[in-house]
Amino acid sequence: MKEKVYVLQVLEGLHAGGMETLIMNYLRQIDHTSVQIDFLVFSGPSHYDEEVESLGSTIYRLTPRRTNPIKNYWEIDRFFSRHLEYSIVHIHQGITYFKPLNSAYKHKVPIRIVHSHGIDIRYRTKLRWFYHHYAIPHICKMATNYFACSDDAAKQMFDTKIIDSKAYYLMKNAIDIQRFSFNFETRREMRQALHIEGKHVIGHIGRFDYAKNHDFLIRLFSEVNKVDTDSLLLLIGTGENYEAIQKKVDEYGLKEKVLFLGVRDDVHRLLQAIDVFVLPSRFEGIPFVGIEAQAAGLPCIFSTNVDRNIDVTETSSFLSLTDSIDNWVEQVLSAFQKDRISVTRILADKGYDIKVEAKKLERFYLRKGEPIDR
Repeated sequence: MKEKVYVLQVLEGLHAGGMETLIMNYLRQIDHTSVQIDFLVFSGPSHYDEEVESLGSTIYRLTPRRTNPIKNYWEIDRFFSRHLEYSIVHIHQGITYFKPLNSAYKHKVPIRIVHSHGIDIRYRTKLRWFYHHYAIPHICKMATNYFACSDDAAKQMFDTKIIDSKAYYLMKNAIDIQRFSFNFETRREMRQALHIEGKHVIGHIGRFDYAKNHDFLIRLFSEVNKVDTDSLLLLIGTGENYEAIQKKVDEYGLKEKVLFLGVRDDVHRLLQAIDVFVLPSRFEGIPFVGIEAQAAGLPCIFSTNVDRNIDVTETSSFLSLTDSIDNWVEQVLSAFQKDRISVTRILADKGYDIKVEAKKLERFYLRKGEPIDR
């Protein structure tokens, strides 16, 4: 009988974000009789907790560093001294979780993965710059394996020697392609349910925070709506700026034209109902929702701050936030006229089919760090 492998995933919490959704996509596909995947988190109850536990995983919850850094430090060390069953620790937030990696190294966990999920320019303050350049060399020494969602994301954390080595793995932001593929009947049902039949709908999915740049999106929609009064904006997500953006919508007089849908479990269906996906981020890696939107056959418009590797289907548009608002409006209006296309084969060929990619990760875990087929 094959020995079961125990893997510990380390991240802030199981929230309804892109990174967490990616982890869930892989978790759902991996054979849990061979690979036991558990979670070490630093937050209260979160969106995916119930599903994670239903799949047989255990969630360990420790004190957040920002709440009590000393207690956080002590609890992490105690955790790794007591839980010697894990032969693999997979850490998902790079420099943020320096201490869990350090403790895994100290307690001799054989395989220590650090995973870069995207490009973040927020560290470009003096303090963050110092921490980034101080921590990264130590992280690279303590880790045994190095994962990233794109080569550009990898370059933010790993040097060329690592990226060119067998210890580096490009783990794509894979999805269930068939689930997101365009379906006309689903589109009709969702548009009826949302009462948006006959409308031109801009869609956006993302946390309401500084990075996602909702301020710009509301301004853009205001200008689009002046030209196309049948246009609507559909916003999915929540976050600290949620109420501020609601207020801004009111100030623009767009309350009846903007739908705030909150966190949803039916994003694959909602994407069928919209006509163009817009993501004007101030900074971004490879946004998970961008892959999903392309899988739904949607025309996508991204800011140039988004990693261009997101354009898997080579059909997306990129505009600078310094471009005139008229250029953005023109791109949106043009996208309203585009037909939905099937990109299932393209996404699968480029490594975004979760059914295939999850099996690669499973083999990596079972082989405990041996190179994955690329």
